[in-house]
Amino acid sequence: MVTRAKAGISKPLARMNCHATTTSPILRSHLHALRDPNWHMAMVDEYNALISNETQQQRIDCDETFSPVFKPDTIRTVLSLAVTRDWHIHQLDVKNAFLHGQLSETVSMHQPPGFVDSAHPDYVCHLQHSLYGLKQAPRAWF
Repeated sequence: MVTRAKAGISKPLARMNCHATTTSPILRSHLHALRDPNWHMAMVDEYNALISNETQQQRIDCDETFSPVFKPDTIRTVLSLAVTRDWHIHQLDVKNAFLHGQLSETVSMHQPPGFVDSAHPDYVCHLQHSLYGLKQAPRAWF
């Protein structure tokens, strides 16, 4: 008797072709973002929020980084528990989670390109509240 395996016949692999697109490309630097109208408006909103909340002072520096990261094994373990116990899984992304945290240390930054005050181009900003992308933001949000 000749089986399919002996005859070299195999089932074709089911392959899927999945693509994801975005309305605005992910940019490599803030200079590219200033040229893109979608990113530029987001940057203007962020900067205006910074100015209106008066969350800046001069001459402060940063020396620590905090980045909580889960190992892939931990994520797989939690997902397998959820599947075996028939748990519902939800994901949440809070866009402004890092924007309202009070900073316990002093942090300063240069004026963002495209938003430099022409009257005081050499001034730096002292942050009183966390800013998205700030190295201290994950420690300040809770």
